Amino acid sequence: MESLWEMDMSKASDGDAVDDAFQNNHNLFIIDDIIYVYVEKYNIPGERITLRRFDTATGSYLPDLHADFSEELANTALQRFVMADQRGHIAMIGLNANPITNYINLYIQVYDSDLNFIKTISYLSGEKEKSDRFLPNFEWLGLTGDLMSGNFNLAIGCWHAWGNAWGNVYYPSRCEFDFSKAATEPAINITRYDSDKYVFESRSDTPAQKPWIGMLFSTKIDDDYHLVQGFGTNANPDTHSPVLLYKDNGERHSLSAKEPYLMLNQTDVLSDKNLTYHDTGCFGAFPVNVGDEKLMILPYERNEASGIVFKLARWTDSSSFSSLSSLWQFPDNETKYPCPIKYQTLRPKVVTISSGSTSRQADTNLAPNEQDASSSPTATFYAYMPGSFLGAYKVSVVDDPIASGITLFTDGTHRDYSYHMSGRTLKLISRSSVDLKVYGTDGRLVYSSWIPAETSEIINLDFLQSGMYLISINGRCDKFELR
Repeated sequence: MESLWEMDMSKASDGDAVDDAFQNNHNLFIIDDIIYVYVEKYNIPGERITLRRFDTATGSYLPDLHADFSEELANTALQRFVMADQRGHIAMIGLNANPITNYINLYIQVYDSDLNFIKTISYLSGEKEKSDRFLPNFEWLGLTGDLMSGNFNLAIGCWHAWGNAWGNVYYPSRCEFDFSKAATEPAINITRYDSDKYVFESRSDTPAQKPWIGMLFSTKIDDDYHLVQGFGTNANPDTHSPVLLYKDNGERHSLSAKEPYLMLNQTDVLSDKNLTYHDTGCFGAFPVNVGDEKLMILPYERNEASGIVFKLARWTDSSSFSSLSSLWQFPDNETKYPCPIKYQTLRPKVVTISSGSTSRQADTNLAPNEQDASSSPTATFYAYMPGSFLGAYKVSVVDDPIASGITLFTDGTHRDYSYHMSGRTLKLISRSSVDLKVYGTDGRLVYSSWIPAETSEIINLDFLQSGMYLISINGRCDKFELR
């Protein structure tokens, strides 16, 4: 894994409220090699928004874009968000799915990438025999498709119930509004997550007490598996559930429903202490495909003292968390990006860029097989901790010989080790203790080190001549080339 650039987001501005307590960094998306960071300032009448912009290749700052929520979106009863579709249009979205009434109000204001207004798309539901109902707070999961074509999908994580009476039982769910140019209103598709090893707090009729109570993160791994995580309980609004794995076993749920809808069954709970940590801000799990390899990026630590830490893990079998093995962490131990307390309830984001794409949002939006259309063994991703940190990284999976990238040891006992060559620098990460040796092709030992468990070693090999070498890790050998 190669770090392309990193920056301190607490200082990333053009002088417009660098450390403003009323400023929220909400979302991250990318259009045509430009990173957009959505900021909303609650202390300004009309709730003015800012889109901070950065160059994807260098991280260099570009001028901010500014706008106000206008017309229909000025209604503060709406929950609002800013994101992008897959064609590079910016969407300012307002949604009110009131659990007391049976109405849904949805407004989408469409802008171009320079924040010039194009049009408004609206959906106002009428009285229905059996209506969708949502508890007041939900997680924005993403927007796919093309807003201008009329064919697009908006997804939220939510607590959902069928029926027109307040007090119905609400279930942790994923809701997708499927818009079609040929239809007068969207199809609303619900996926319910059925608890097993971990049971979410019951939420039948308790109004939200804080803005993030009841939010539900969800991402599709593939056609069969979803990752799910709940954020906030009435007793502990700043905490979250573990990362949970759900499988589609073909079951349907029909209680009070207009028609049966999909129900996924919980199969696993992420409990590996090397990969999961319960800092408030460590929320979400972001799958990334690199060629045929499936990787997972996990927020691991986020606080004022230790700073920001992400873990990168290999995932050989998406049916179980037991196949996760830690490969890397970033930023490295030498660089710290502390997280001010006021930002520790905001969501981390990870965005992966595929070849030929013009727009990408957080990995919660699309399944990895939709994100990575090519079979390239390289992926570039952008990791973001709101109010704290933004970094760009390139990951490659290579075999033999290596000049850079992550080399994966695939037999059971060696999945605990990984090494990364960048130029003449070797970095090794191990979950177990490692006996590291480097040999010349003539068999001569040129370097030796014993590395304790749960540590990383950075080794400068400038003292060696150019050529091929063998690296031995606990007796297992691979070769690499120094230029």
